[in-house]
Amino acid sequence: MCGVQGPDPDRDAVYDGERRLEQAVDVGALRAFGRSWQLEPEQRFRTLAAAQTFATLACLERGAAPVLVRHRAGDRKSHYSPADATIALASWGGTRLTLVHELAHHFVAEESRDQPSHGPAWRTRMLELLAHNGAPQQATFLRLAWAELELATPRPQG
Repeated sequence: MCGVQGPDPDRDAVYDGERRLEQAVDVGALRAFGRSWQLEPEQRFRTLAAAQTFATLACLERGAAPVLVRHRAGDRKSHYSPADATIALASWGGTRLTLVHELAHHFVAEESRDQPSHGPAWRTRMLELLAHNGAPQQATFLRLAWAELELATPRPQG
């Protein structure tokens, strides 16, 4: 969550777009959105220390406050807690996509507590993080998937 508690009207569509991206990454080469794609393979963090290093470097590059990455009890979902700047990764959550999803919450929470959890500002940060961290094709694919789901998402900067 970024800061606003309550309605998160874009949540389901955001997760649907991410599921589409995950399926496309599993396929690798495909045709979608009127073009051919060769998506980057998913980066998996084999240890919590590797995920923490990734998150720490992302925070340093943005000049953001550090975030703690820990394991989450249970397998249901990963989560970001703005109260203590902690990302709790589910057992399956050691992927770049999951970690940048939660990091986007951290960065938007630092910018403003008045942003919807999965609103346009969050989606922009998510795409920036994917593109900057070795997955520019995934970022473009996800932006187009969200557009198809009628989620307005500004193009990321840089």
